[in-house]
Amino acid sequence: MKHPFEKLIRGELAAIILAILVSLFALLKGYALLFLFTLYLLVFSLVCDSMLATYAKQSAHAAKQLTRAVLLFIIATCLLLRL
Repeated sequence: MKHPFEKLIRGELAAIILAILVSLFALLKGYALLFLFTLYLLVFSLVCDSMLATYAKQSAHAAKQLTRAVLLFIIATCLLLRL
């Protein structure tokens, strides 16, 4: 039997793995835009974790993760506009 929120769990895990791979590639090649893409992948991962915590009735954890995601999104967008 599949977990009811398997898509969110897979999305979160895929975003983290992809963020690791993209950040390593960005380190090797020196592309700043790939670093920003990595930050957006981490934002997606945090949002997925927040949604999972919301469904699990852990509202304090969900609020913290969503706050982290919003702050990271704002920082990444500011950096993107500065390039």
